[in-house]
Amino acid sequence: MKTLVLIRHAKSGWGHIYQKDMERVLDETGKTQASFMAERLAHLGIVPDVFLSSPATRAVETAEYFFKRFGLDKKNLKIIDRLYQPHISDFYGAIESIDNSLHTALLFSHNPGITEFINQFDRKSIIIMKTCSMYGFRIKSDHWKDLRIADKEFLFYESPEGE
Repeated sequence: MKTLVLIRHAKSGWGHIYQKDMERVLDETGKTQASFMAERLAHLGIVPDVFLSSPATRAVETAEYFFKRFGLDKKNLKIIDRLYQPHISDFYGAIESIDNSLHTALLFSHNPGITEFINQFDRKSIIIMKTCSMYGFRIKSDHWKDLRIADKEFLFYESPEGE
């Protein structure tokens, strides 16, 4: 079995009007959210093997809070360009490329793509993934490539607001 946790990046802000979207950093609320949710994930008993992230600064910064909480370093982080402004197929491509020796993955990305990805295969539709919310499920297979066809078991939906 494989465990996947999809995480929307934490709250970010705009540094100045000419700042590129890709370069937006976490604001103070986002830093608090990321720290809180990383701790929450640890309390849920999830221990990640690999982190997949959009290259956007706010997504990578969110991931950093998680790998620091679990005592891991950047060698466990894979930046995947297609997770920035992703389509459903981009999520499948990123997840299906994970090495089968790894059992638990955290994926950091953006709306609206992350919400659309979750809603297209789960009966427990999420209206919108709030900043730094986490959606976890098990894939009943030993192969990441089976994501599309394997049975899935919903584990949790958590948001910083507790909704």
